[in-house]
Amino acid sequence: MRSAFEALSIALVVVAALAPLLRRIALRRRARIGSRDAERLRFTVPLLPGRLEGAASERALLDELERFAQDSELGVVEVLRMAEAGKDLVHRWSVRPASDVAARDMVFATYPLGPDATARGSLRFGWRSDLGDVSPQSEILLQVATDQVAAHLARMHSALAPREGAFAPREGGAETRAAERAPARVVAAGAREGRS
Repeated sequence: MRSAFEALSIALVVVAALAPLLRRIALRRRARIGSRDAERLRFTVPLLPGRLEGAASERALLDELERFAQDSELGVVEVLRMAEAGKDLVHRWSVRPASDVAARDMVFATYPLGPDATARGSLRFGWRSDLGDVSPQSEILLQVATDQVAAHLARMHSALAPREGAFAPREGGAETRAAERAPARVVAAGAREGRS
């Protein structure tokens, strides 16, 4: 009787230990299929440039950002300004969560307004995700949305816009600019192999 109890105890411990792993595998499988938040963003992000183009002021741009957040069913969008002591909250839009549990279950992603080296602000998005994490698709789509907001802030000469030159056209074609952005490790790998 004792050995049957020990075997059952061991089986329960193994199942309990494997449960989080099995849950992560199931979530990753669902992520490959696509999450609802990524699907919503696929339809709202392409509309954002046109909406922002019509904004004549920073306030109007923030209104359009709020509209984008509502249409994308995001829970919160924060506009942050870089400061000596960290980041200052400039603007916040949010939907009141149904419960404290819903607020705790939100996922967040923050993106700089412009290239990291010239950014003077960032956008922070929060929403309830089916996956319990930010999907790669949502991450890319929100980065594209942030880049659009940064470009229009630059057009308005906003204090939140990236420092001068972040969106200025450079001499050379797209190929030259792409080569300038090539990751250093790729260039270094070519140099090690004797290529220039």
